[in-house]
Amino acid sequence: MQSPKQLSLKSVTLYTSPLAFFQREAEADGGNDYTLEIPMKEQDLVVDTLSLTPPPDTTSVSINFDSKDTSNLTSNPVPGDTPSDTNLFPFHFGVLKSQGDILSSLIGSRLELTTTDGAITECLLMSIEKKKEQLRHDSPVIEFYSQISILNSATCTVSSIPLSSLKSFRIIDQYLQEQLMASS
Repeated sequence: MQSPKQLSLKSVTLYTSPLAFFQREAEADGGNDYTLEIPMKEQDLVVDTLSLTPPPDTTSVSINFDSKDTSNLTSNPVPGDTPSDTNLFPFHFGVLKSQGDILSSLIGSRLELTTTDGAITECLLMSIEKKKEQLRHDSPVIEFYSQISILNSATCTVSSIPLSSLKSFRIIDQYLQEQLMASS
């Protein structure tokens, strides 16, 4: 069995956000495997945006991810592939932390939200807003998380949800799930 071929980098487009578009390509020459090594913490984003254009005479193409070829393991793992206690994702949780604090550490993550009316939405957490309020004229001003902005995965609609109407949320990203369990 031939070892998998690497995909060569064709172009890079940098955006003003912390994202970039990388275009890689290779000529398909009949039955070969190609690899693209991606750190675990970035796999969801890459897989969500992965596209493949097969040659015109090809009837089927398959993509396999979240697997490792153990026949030729090397001593050079992909950076970010193995979590360690000193390199855990920086979640904001603990004593005197709120649901808003936890969500603030998950901006850019895919979540499943359940609201108090029972609606369930799969989304990308885009931002979380803070609000300042003074309850009485003689009380101090308090600051708290008030609402989140999400991108609905099904409709590509951006909307705001008050945190007071958020019953629960589930982290969809398996890497973040593992990081949360390892950090608790």
